[in-house]
Amino acid sequence: MDAALDAPPACTTSSAFGAEITSAVGGAGVALQVARFDNGNIADVAVAITTDVAILLGTNDGSFGSISLVGTPAIGFVVDDFDLQDVRKDLVMVSGAGAIGRRQNPASPGTFLAEQPLTGPFNNVDAVGVGAFDNGNITADLVVHDDSGATVFEQLQGTPGTFSRENTVGDAGDKLVFAGTIDRENNSDALFVDATGNVKLAVTDTSGVLQPPTIVATGATGLGVGVGLFDDDNFLDLVVATVDGGEIYLQNSASPGVFTKQTGTFGGIKSTAPLLVGDINGDGLDDVVTPNTIVMQCPTTRVFTQVESINAANGVLANVDGNSKLDLLRLAGTDLIVRLQ
Repeated sequence: MDAALDAPPACTTSSAFGAEITSAVGGAGVALQVARFDNGNIADVAVAITTDVAILLGTNDGSFGSISLVGTPAIGFVVDDFDLQDVRKDLVMVSGAGAIGRRQNPASPGTFLAEQPLTGPFNNVDAVGVGAFDNGNITADLVVHDDSGATVFEQLQGTPGTFSRENTVGDAGDKLVFAGTIDRENNSDALFVDATGNVKLAVTDTSGVLQPPTIVATGATGLGVGVGLFDDDNFLDLVVATVDGGEIYLQNSASPGVFTKQTGTFGGIKSTAPLLVGDINGDGLDDVVTPNTIVMQCPTTRVFTQVESINAANGVLANVDGNSKLDLLRLAGTDLIVRLQ
């Protein structure tokens, strides 16, 4: 357990991650997601290993085995039930040259149907996000980022796994760090960081069109941005890692999509990688995880002064043992390392 606090006195309950549990992934892992890929109710893991995507079936105790390969190279991917035929997840993968969908075979869970490439042209695809970008349709859509900007792909109704290429927004230097609903409207939004550290928000308007991004925060180091709840209004806020530490930008509930920088910085929040945000210690408040620290939000004061050291590089937060607590999963070479909470 990580219990050594370097910002005493403690303001909240410590995190309680257990010992590392290691599972081989069959290659050098570069991206991972937790989802359900078979008939069971246990969380599984997909890992992009550049030359392929490996599916590891979970055991509900933090270990994973029974590796199967999808058969499509990928450096990143998203998961969703793109065909709405079952609760099992399908994949859309990116590998530089383009983006390709693979739906699970309803007749044979854990296996995947033929590749469904998205319409190009593409120029060095580096990220993909999933959301609802087409004004109310129930099927999941995509935003794909390459050197030309971020392009929306709306899923066609009645033809599962096929997408219509729509508009492109943003600049080549922008990097996609989040896709989802930020301003609490029905449609999804996209969050980017540019080469100078500007954090940009692109919102989808009421007609279902993703708008050009506008700057909502500044000073980010690398991709050091996270999204979470840092006040009491249930509007998503931003945490930005800067050279001086973490800065909080609260969303204005009266003007959704507008953010106000708060006074002060939090020293433990330094990162060039995207920030993980979630309730780490079960106190009902969102905490921040960097590649080497957990920085916990204090009740009442809503400040981040409790810092614990941890190795969370290349990590994600997800519940993989069914106890409703967030566990830490990270990639290290050819291994998946899990610490249960």
